Amino acid sequence: MSEKKPLKAASTPVDYWELKTPCWEMTKCPEPIYTTCPAYQHRSYPCWEIEGTYCKWNDWGSNGRDTSLCPKCDVYPKWGHGGNIELKLQGAGMKLLID
Repeated sequence: MSEKKPLKAASTPVDYWELKTPCWEMTKCPEPIYTTCPAYQHRSYPCWEIEGTYCKWNDWGSNGRDTSLCPKCDVYPKWGHGGNIELKLQGAGMKLLID
């Protein structure tokens, strides 16, 4: 008979930005914006993996999924290590109405 491993309790999410300068500080994001941004609210993910961060929105009607600016930002080159960018947290982003 095989030995069953005990179930592990859900752990507290890791703060991705722990011991790093977070994106909102690196980009000098104003407090009223960064406190409502999902990058600040969901710190277990790096900003480039989160749909709907403030910096992914633009005046041309972007849906908050455009990661093409991430490699040009100061944050991703420093902490992203050049890997592929994949949105891992979706549906938690900022909801902006652009008319």
